[in-house]
Amino acid sequence: MIVGHDLGFVFVKTSKTAGTSLEIGLSKFLGPGDVISTMRPEDEEIRRSLGYRGPQNNMAPFWEYRPADVARLVTRGERRERFGSHTSAHEARRVLGKEKWENYFTFCFERNPFERVISQYYWWQGKGKGTASLEQFITRGSGLESLKGRGSGLYMEDGKMIVDQVYRYEDLEEALVDIAGRLKLPEPLTLPRSKSGTRTDRRPYQEVLTPAQQDRIRSVFAEELVMFGYA
Repeated sequence: MIVGHDLGFVFVKTSKTAGTSLEIGLSKFLGPGDVISTMRPEDEEIRRSLGYRGPQNNMAPFWEYRPADVARLVTRGERRERFGSHTSAHEARRVLGKEKWENYFTFCFERNPFERVISQYYWWQGKGKGTASLEQFITRGSGLESLKGRGSGLYMEDGKMIVDQVYRYEDLEEALVDIAGRLKLPEPLTLPRSKSGTRTDRRPYQEVLTPAQQDRIRSVFAEELVMFGYA
């Protein structure tokens, strides 16, 4: 997540929608008072190499710590984040307050659920997080529900969008132009290469997923498919 106080915006980072690249790209335009959440070490290295600001103003003050937070700090040296990588719009609104939330431009991205599931699977495999097949990933456990939670679960509340704009990942180039215009950036918003090389099968999802797998994805992401014209 990024909160640009000077520019008046909140970027809610959904998963598998170029969110990390967007965080890096937006960091170029931020000042010392803005909020920047922590990314994975390899992505922070990209941001550092470009000379952009890194994580700042994202940690919770100690007076907000719960007993579990204190224990984690003492035993692991880990501080609690107030604004994490995938902090929800609901939580950001609570922390920032209603006035700022309503006055800032709040936005995020959504992606074709079929492509998003495949992308998540290959990222998961590339990070060595399991040996399950694509079939197992889709049909067993709660993997799809978890992925939905890191998508619409971050910008929906009681069946309604609580951000100003949800861009489609497929319209990324047009979205970057629109964002730069809304924020009155002094130059175009461009994205670095990040997290590339994890997906090996570049065929269209219709050739990758079986009809049964597609039906399972439709059942979980029915709302997104209709809302953003993916149906």
